Amino acid sequence: YEHSDNITINISTKICSFGKQVIEKVEMVSTKSEATATTFSNDRSCMCEYMVNFINKLKKLPSTELMNSVLDNFTVIQVIKDNSSNKLLLCVVMLFEVGASNQQPTVYQIKR
Repeated sequence: YEHSDNITINISTKICSFGKQVIEKVEMVSTKSEATATTFSNDRSCMCEYMVNFINKLKKLPSTELMNSVLDNFTVIQVIKDNSSNKLLLCVVMLFEVGASNQQPTVYQIKR
C-alpha cells in the first residue's frame, strides 16, 4: 500500500477463543514519510493484561501437548485500515503452536 501523504491508520487486534471474540484492542498510529516510502511502526504497543495472564498460565501447564491443545482454540486477528477512508490495508491471522526453540515458524500467504 502506497500513499503520498502521512495518514492515520487504525489497528484492531482481536483475540478469539473457541471462535468467539474475547477482547479487542484498537490503536491509532500515524504513518511517516521516508525517502522512498510511507511507513508505520507499532513496536511500542504494550501487550494487554489478558495476553500477559494467558501466557503466564499457558507456561505453567505440565506438557507441550496440553499447551498446544489450549492453543488449538486460540487465534489473534489483526486488521489494519486507513482511518479516513476505512480502506483495508492488511489483515493478519495468527495461529500458535509450542515447538522446539530452534523450530522455524510457518507462514502462509493467501492471495486473491
